[in-house]
Amino acid sequence: YREDIDQWEILNFGSESTNPPLWYITSATARHANENSTIDPVRGDFYHRITGSQFVGRWKRSTNTYVANYTQITTSNMQVATFLKFFPDRHRIVYADDFIGLREYDPVANTWSAALHPSSAFSGKLGLAGNGVYCRRRKSLYIGGGNGTNVLQEYKADGTLSTVASLPISCGSSNNQGMLICEPISGRLIIFGDNKTIWEANDDVSVWTRRTELEPNITFWNTIQDVNWTLFDKVAVAIPPYGVIMFGAYITAIGSKKTFLYKHSPL
Repeated sequence: YREDIDQWEILNFGSESTNPPLWYITSATARHANENSTIDPVRGDFYHRITGSQFVGRWKRSTNTYVANYTQITTSNMQVATFLKFFPDRHRIVYADDFIGLREYDPVANTWSAALHPSSAFSGKLGLAGNGVYCRRRKSLYIGGGNGTNVLQEYKADGTLSTVASLPISCGSSNNQGMLICEPISGRLIIFGDNKTIWEANDDVSVWTRRTELEPNITFWNTIQDVNWTLFDKVAVAIPPYGVIMFGAYITAIGSKKTFLYKHSPL
């Protein structure tokens, strides 16, 4: 998306690229994204890991070049899908799962660390399609959820890891779950649920509150829902300069692509 012209563009990668990009692989499973992509805002580079892969591809924005297997996280088995997330306060990209633990990538040195927190720290606490959500106000990365667990942990800028209040509903990839995101006005975590609910955490994520008074106002829910309401094929991203959350949706029932903006009213 180019803000200067308010349009989406399909990129043709430069001659130095290695093709095809990882997400072009013919297997539908290989394209399954979850939160396996992140942007380094300092350099503008985009990193992407396909389902189950040990490798991460990189699109270098300044030269418009793409390398599919740009960097390798590990040679060991990994969880099918959790997250990649740039952590500005640590100047690193973070990956974690219950197979290899928490590791960080240094974009300058192009190196991955050994496990900074072991796999046992995430066993039963970070499932398939688990979340990694950065909150600028707390300078923390919230890690957890996914299929089969509601546990949530806070990874702070000083490198420590601690448990916070459990998610009030599941946030994974199955139906009847929720989408976890950091709300850009308050800097708090909020959840949009498959069951058309909204939940908001307090500042230190010790308490979750259901925002029932806001739920009737989310009229776009009636537009982006499929035959059975599901967030499975939806995307949400916070846009801090404007204080909004943008939802992207492909509505299967009508074969339509829609984008919506949501502005939250914090507690």
